Parts: sequence; C-alpha cells; structure tokens
Amino acid sequence: MHTSYYSIMHLSSVGNSVEEMQQLFPQNQKTPIQDFGSNGSSEFFSGNHGALNKIAVHPELLAKVRSILKTDQIRLVQSVPWAKYGVPSDGPNSNNDQRMHMDYGNNMYGMPLPNEPLQAVAAIVYYSNTEETGGATAIVPRMSDTDPVYKWPYVHMPGIGGYPFVNDRNMAETIMDSASKKIRDQCYSREILPTFHLGDVLLYRLDTWHRGTPVKTGKVRYTHNLLWKRADNTDIQVWNRGFTQAMYSDKLERFIGSLEPEQLETLGFPLRNSKKWESSKFCEAIRCRFYHAGFHPINYVQTSKEPIDVPDFWPFSKYTINGPDANALRSGLFSKLHEANVHITLKNSLWKYKLEYIIGPHYIVIDCYFFKNGAGYTVDINLLSGDRWTFGDLWRILSDQVQKRPLRPNLCIQKTPEFVLQRLKNLDVDLLPYICSEVSDQYILPFLKSDDLNIVRMAMDKLKGNVFDEWFHFWRLKIPRTFMESVITAKASVLWKTKSRL
Repeated sequence: MHTSYYSIMHLSSVGNSVEEMQQLFPQNQKTPIQDFGSNGSSEFFSGNHGALNKIAVHPELLAKVRSILKTDQIRLVQSVPWAKYGVPSDGPNSNNDQRMHMDYGNNMYGMPLPNEPLQAVAAIVYYSNTEETGGATAIVPRMSDTDPVYKWPYVHMPGIGGYPFVNDRNMAETIMDSASKKIRDQCYSREILPTFHLGDVLLYRLDTWHRGTPVKTGKVRYTHNLLWKRADNTDIQVWNRGFTQAMYSDKLERFIGSLEPEQLETLGFPLRNSKKWESSKFCEAIRCRFYHAGFHPINYVQTSKEPIDVPDFWPFSKYTINGPDANALRSGLFSKLHEANVHITLKNSLWKYKLEYIIGPHYIVIDCYFFKNGAGYTVDINLLSGDRWTFGDLWRILSDQVQKRPLRPNLCIQKTPEFVLQRLKNLDVDLLPYICSEVSDQYILPFLKSDDLNIVRMAMDKLKGNVFDEWFHFWRLKIPRTFMESVITAKASVLWKTKSRL
C-alpha cells in the first residue's frame, strides 16, 4: 500500500451486517440518495445496528490499519454504511458515474505532504458482489516515485483550488483546464476495476486517485466507508458527527462496555498510559458512567511497571504483605481475593485498589496500596469500614500466617429473638441481622428504603417473595452503578423470577 497506494483484504464474517444493510436500504427504495452517504441514518454510532457498529472496531481491520500506519495509536474519524442504486443520474452531484478524485478534500484542512509518514488509511468494506451488482471502485495505482499523475500538489480535481465541486464524471471534466484534464485523462486510461466479493475490503490512502463506477440497472450495491488517522494528527478531521452525541441512549454505553482497550482507544478513549488514569476522580467518573454497561477500569488501565516509593510519613497499618516482585505479589494476592469472592475496584493507575467483601450480614470495605519499599515491595491493607472480626478472618487467608479456614458470618441464629419482634415496627436497622425466615415480608420491605445499601442488601436477602411493593420494583429495575447496587439488583431479579407468577 505504501508504494501502490492501495491494498485489498478480506473479512470472513459480515453476514449480519448485510442483513442490517438490506433493512436500512431496501431494494425498492423510491427516491434513493444519489450522493455519497445516507444522510446520517446509518453512521457510527447507530443504536439499532449492532453488526455495522462492530465493523468500525473489527479487530482484523484495526490490526491491518495499525500495521500500515506503523503506530498503535489510531483514531476512527469516519464510519458510513451506505447503498448505491442502479438508477439514472439526477444531476451534477450524482455519484452514479463518479469523477476521478482523492479523498483528502473533505477530510483534512491541507493535503498529504510528500515524504511524510502516512497519516491516514481509508477503507471500503463490500457487502455485495460487484460481479452481480456493478459499482466496484476504480483505482489508479501509483507506478513510481515520479508517476506524473501523482505529482504534488494534488490540485487537479473539482472542489479544490477554486474549481467548483461536481461529482458526475461528464460534467466534472467540462470545467477542468487543459493541464488538469491531461492528468485526469491519464487516470481514466490507467484505472483498474477489481472484482469485489462479499467481505472484501479495499484499503487506500487519502491521496489515491479513485472513483465510483455505475451500478447495474435495478441493482443495489452495499458498502461501508471507514477512515482512521494517526492519533497525533491534528490536520485530518472527524467526518462523522460526534460519536458521543449518542451517549444518552445507553446503547453506546453498553457498546463501550463490550469492547477491548485497543478498540476503545480507536474511538478516542484515553490511552491506557494516559495521566488521566492516575486520578481517582477520573476513574470514579468513568466507573459511574459505564459500570452498569460492564466496563471495569481494572481491566483497562495500564499501571506502571512497579509501584511508587512509600510516601514520606506514610502511616502503615499492621496488615502488610511483602515480596521481592511487585507483579507476582499483586497476582498472588488478587488470586486469593478472587477465591474468597472479594470484589476488586481500581482507584487509579498508581497501584491503588478498593476491596469490597460481603458475607452474611457483614459488608467490609478495604483500601489496598502497593509501594516500593527498600529492596522489595509492600502491600498495605487497611480496613475502612465494616466488621473487624470478618476482616480478621479474611486477613488470615490472605497472609498465609495461620492455617486457612473457610470464612463464615460470626452471627448464626436459628430463630428471631423475641425482643427483635417487639421492636420491628420501629424500623431499627441494627436489628435486621437478627431477623430469621419466620418473619413475614411486610416487616422487611420497609428496610428497602434505607440510605444504607448494605441494609437494603440484607433486607433483599431475607425476602421470601410473598409480597412485592414499589421499592422492591425500584431495586429490581434499577441500573446498577456500583458493586453493592449490582448485588441488590441481582438478588431482586432472582427473587422476581422464582416467586412471581408472571
């Protein structure tokens, strides 16, 4: 591609995208759009077209673009699925039989410069077989470094340097001067017309001569145009409308929650080594927006190779673990935490974590810091809130200092005490752990209104499902944005499915 200015690859699975295209652009469209695009109806991000959205972050495509641009940091700036119909031309802006052109004109302020590193890669994904439909893209390969049709500056086309914009081939050629016409005639005489099959992808540069050819009468050709640029380029602009305008629908949030870091970064998400991730506030902001959609910063942020030095006058707790290798220390500790069903949340990229653990009535929150300490590394584990006896049981498992034993609640009663039954109507939250199964739901439901999520969690755990009220349904339908909320909503969902007659 660096020498000929184009290349072709193939994607094996685009069937779902074809189905979505056929729904978007039916064969019998009465007044099809004749210029490029779809008036925004299918551009990324499209809330109702999941398969087409996924093409914009297809791992094989992204890997190919990264290899061509010779950088891992790329950004998506155009994603437009559209249909071209085999109908007669309706004027100068028709793309039925398109003029020869380069794509830099409506994607950047300047133009590609000689001898600079390649700044962008455009792609056309074919959802049709052009043998059947026609409409293949014609390309003019660059023959050599001195190819006359690729002599810089690239000003020999409509819409550039004062020439009016015309898309139709015949009309475009009537407005060009003799010097431009000579270059353009060579382009038409040298163009090649590949046959594209379902899933084929044409990749080309913004300074590649190419054009759209006519679609056969009565046929429809489906394609998907995409463009990626180097992340550090400020000249090439976003062709699509801003992606984040789709945020309020919750569909883009859930799409983000399904992606890998390398895919997210191509959409403009902060890089894994960005300074932003060193901020606890930024991590919390991202967690608030995307936790419910399955996004966890701990799976995304790239922490430094080793923790920071112990800050001056740091007040260590008495619960510390030491080791000679920071990554091995973290891996071993987190493995034990996962075995004990401890929820781990990343607070920032400086090796700071929040641990949450639930057993029976007890909910404990722990700070976990990693530090470089002399010749080795130290983990400082400090209980922030919750039952200290439960924390002690957990610590014994983590520290390997004593024989392991299973964690268990330190409150095990078989029947609700009489003094609890007498005071239930006063909604004394301290009594909730003492309530057993013989107490009816009507006494437990009021606890669902509590501001303390652990109280709500314990109350939901004690419900038998004989009575459902508005607060139960509030929690059942709530979109969880924290670990505790996800525990509550999960319990409500299970209770509703097992006890409801609906």
